[in-house]
Amino acid sequence: MFGRTKHQLKTQADQQLLEDIEEARLQIRLKRDLMTQMTDTDEQLKMSLLIQQGIFNFLYHQARVRQVSPKQVAAITAQRMNRDY
Repeated sequence: MFGRTKHQLKTQADQQLLEDIEEARLQIRLKRDLMTQMTDTDEQLKMSLLIQQGIFNFLYHQARVRQVSPKQVAAITAQRMNRDY
């Protein structure tokens, strides 16, 4: 009875964490693409990329610490693939 709610909260929090990781990964990819397209990159863009990489690393570490289920990772990946196509 009490464990069900706790498990559901962890699942929802893990789901949100994985979505945040995917969003951070997308932002990194977009900023790297922008840097390759620009002939002269400014310091603000470089710092923004470094900050985004730090956010991604932190979120990824949190997912490892929380021992996020591989099933959830697969579900997020499938959702992302369906959304991209």
